[in-house]
Amino acid sequence: MSMIGTKTPDEVKDYSLDWSKDLGADTIPGSGDSVWTVSPAGVSVTQSSVASNSTLTTVWLSGGAVGQVYQVKNFITTAAGRELTKVFRLLVVGSNFL
Repeated sequence: MSMIGTKTPDEVKDYSLDWSKDLGADTIPGSGDSVWTVSPAGVSVTQSSVASNSTLTTVWLSGGAVGQVYQVKNFITTAAGRELTKVFRLLVVGSNFL
C-alpha cells in the first residue's frame, strides 16, 4: 500500500489508478465495474469513472479529518471476469502550503 498524496478537508480532488500492467490485453468494461471504498468513514467518494482506454480508473474524493490517514480501495471486475484490487493511503492535511 502506497501513499498517493494529500488533500485538505475542503478540497475535492481526483486520484487515478493505471491498471494497464495488471490487465495486459484485458480491459475494465465500464464505470460499474470499478467500485471505490474509503475507510475509516469521513472521506466521501464524490464520483468515479473508467477512462475511455479501459485501463485507467479515477475517483473524486471530498471531506476528511485533518491528520487522519484514509485507506482508499479500488475493486475492479475485468471483461475476462478477473477481480482485482488496489489500495492506497491518503493523508488529510490542514493546508497545502509549504
